[in-house]
Amino acid sequence: MENKQFNKSRVVKSRPHPILAGFIDFYMVNLVIGSVVSIFNTITGINIYYEMNITGAVILTVLILGGVITYYLFYSKKVMFLSFGEFLTGRRIERNIKVWTNPFNCNRLGIFVVIIINMIMFANEWDSISRGYIYTFTGLIGKLIRIAIKAYALKEFSNRNLNGLIILIIISLLSIIGFQSQGVFPDEMKKFGTYFSLVIAAFYTVIYIIYTLIFKKQQIQ
Repeated sequence: MENKQFNKSRVVKSRPHPILAGFIDFYMVNLVIGSVVSIFNTITGINIYYEMNITGAVILTVLILGGVITYYLFYSKKVMFLSFGEFLTGRRIERNIKVWTNPFNCNRLGIFVVIIINMIMFANEWDSISRGYIYTFTGLIGKLIRIAIKAYALKEFSNRNLNGLIILIIISLLSIIGFQSQGVFPDEMKKFGTYFSLVIAAFYTVIYIIYTLIFKKQQIQ
């Protein structure tokens, strides 16, 4: 609660971050499309992504990239809503004007690194469907819930709520169980996934400690 009060009273303007915001939105659109395709695959029993040729995949990627670039070049200042990328990078709407802010009032390198890591992981969320895998209903629902929780945690963390980072730490640790229990992964990938999750959880913990100390210093000042 103290962090949120501090944020409201002392939020500062920031330089624009459209490239990072566009990077985030590109991967989020891909994530949403992958989620929709996986839902369709599970319902119909047909993996339409696996049946798509490389040309179709490239065209889809180019269209998404073109759409994101067009939005930031021509429309982002005009429309009165925030994309996920805009929100995570600090853009807000004040008096019907979009402005770039820094809710943390300090260097956000650690925050941005956490966000980029999660976007890269989001990019690989549906890799298994490209190999022909079709999720069961329970597996699909579980994965969609985990994605939604991670997105919520990122949104909270980017808005100065460190509880979002705690959620990401817990998810990283729980993902170890997921790697070990899913038969879709080969043994070497399971081992890599386990070590990777441990490293990520440790990194998040360090970031949590750093920004907790920064917040305490800001409150004293």
